[in-house]
Amino acid sequence: MFEKLMPWMLLWAVSPTGVLVLFVWRLFVTRHERGGIFIVEGEEKDLAEQSQINRVLARIDLWGKTLTVVSVALILVMGSMWAWDSWQAAYRTM
Repeated sequence: MFEKLMPWMLLWAVSPTGVLVLFVWRLFVTRHERGGIFIVEGEEKDLAEQSQINRVLARIDLWGKTLTVVSVALILVMGSMWAWDSWQAAYRTM
């Protein structure tokens, strides 16, 4: 039975690993983020930099959410396959 699930388990292992990598990448990106946007004369460079950081964070968050949904879907698929195989095995022994 686990032979059927092994490819799914390997695929699932990649998904949470990707979420973890995105989490660490997000931590490194947010090190340079300021708490708020302060508009002071001569700080246009900072405003552009903060806008770039916000775009990167939005992209990281989108991929993180997507990989999280994929991870949950794979868990449901694997659980369904396991339940189906267990149910079929119970009726084969009768």
